[in-house]
Amino acid sequence: MHDIISLLDIFEQAKDDNESAPLNGYEYVGYIVSGVKITKDINNRVHIFNTHVGGDYYREIDAGMYSYFLSHGWKLGVIHITLLNYNNKLSVNKNRIEADEASNNSKYLNELLSYREYLECKRNIIIKKQSNLIQSNGQQLSLSDFK
Repeated sequence: MHDIISLLDIFEQAKDDNESAPLNGYEYVGYIVSGVKITKDINNRVHIFNTHVGGDYYREIDAGMYSYFLSHGWKLGVIHITLLNYNNKLSVNKNRIEADEASNNSKYLNELLSYREYLECKRNIIIKKQSNLIQSNGQQLSLSDFK
C-alpha cells in the first residue's frame, strides 16, 4: 500500500500521471482519465468524480471510494472505478440480452452480443493492467479490495 497522507497527494499523483489529461475550469484545475475526474479548487479542496454516472452532472465518488484512493493511490483507484463501470455496463447488457431473447429481433441481439464481447475485452485489458501495476508495486491486495 502507498504511504498517502491526503487527497492533495492523490491530486499530485494524477498530475504526474502521463495518462491524465489536464482540465482547467472556473476556479479549479483538474485531470481526467478513463472516466475519473479529479479537481482541486482555489481553496485546495480535492474532489473525485466518476463521469460515467450522474447524468448531466458528474457524480462525486462516495466515502468508501475516497478511502480506496487514499489506501491504494490514483492509478489503482482509477482502475477500480473503471472496472466497476465496465461491470455495470455488462450487467445492463446482460439484462438487455435476456429481455431481447424472447423477441425475434436477431439483428439487435447480435449487436448486444457483439457489444458484450467488446466490453469483456476492454475489461480484461483493465484487469491485466491492474495486475501488472500491483506486481510492479509489490502490493499485496486481497479480492475484497476490488469489490
